[in-house]
Amino acid sequence: MATKTSLKKAEEVSKNLQIRNIHLATSNCRRDLSFKPKQANVNINIEVEPLNSTNNKLLPFSCRFLLTGMDIEENKESFKLDITFVAAYNIKSGYKLSKTEKEAFGITNAVFNVWPYLREHVQSMMIKMDLTAFVLPPMTIGDLSKMKKTTR
Repeated sequence: MATKTSLKKAEEVSKNLQIRNIHLATSNCRRDLSFKPKQANVNINIEVEPLNSTNNKLLPFSCRFLLTGMDIEENKESFKLDITFVAAYNIKSGYKLSKTEKEAFGITNAVFNVWPYLREHVQSMMIKMDLTAFVLPPMTIGDLSKMKKTTR
């Protein structure tokens, strides 16, 4: 979970990084065809991992989002989306990051930067699965600090 300490550390690190690009790495979906739309609770799990790069001026992160819809009436999984985006950042010349700084930056800034891409992708996938469009809310720093995230 993003704590005040990790948010502060990420803020300091962000002064030395600049977003380079964000792209979709993987996307998988599954739906129970008997599921009736509008009757599910949606759980979101987030995993963030700094990726290895041969370029020491580039810091990429894998941001994996697992969205699971549980049918309220039947108490069973009704749909699942497993989506991974990669967010890459340019590192300011001469700046070195510790493992702790990378983790703090990943679970805050990387998730925050990827969130709009995730929102659009989830809405599109839900419609394509013939489900009611599920619109993720905009991300705020307060929301980010409350979300359960893990680093690998």
